[in-house]
Amino acid sequence: MITKNILVALVVLVSCVYATRFRVNKGCVTFQRGDGRIFGQCSGKGLDVSPPITVWGRLEGGKGQKTKAGCKKEFHWPSNYGEVFYGADNCLYDAKSNRIDGQCCDGGGGDEVFNPYRG
Repeated sequence: MITKNILVALVVLVSCVYATRFRVNKGCVTFQRGDGRIFGQCSGKGLDVSPPITVWGRLEGGKGQKTKAGCKKEFHWPSNYGEVFYGADNCLYDAKSNRIDGQCCDGGGGDEVFNPYRG
């Protein structure tokens, strides 16, 4: 018999297996995971996410809590990808530097979003 605790542990384990490391090649972006949480991500280690995620790119920066985004895009990729990269050209790439389904953040800007550049 499966108890509630075992079921919760299995769900957590399965979600960890299918997480993808999201990395930014240059600069910073703000993104929102499927659970609604918003993060700032700059080039570096990356964060584990599951597709899809919404990315605000081409950020103005500055030192305030909010910044203006130059673009907004919901990105999708196969859930079995180990890593995806947000390129300096605002497009999404797999670990072999292949653009994923031609997806680029190229419109929908103007939103005020969390500023990962703030000091």
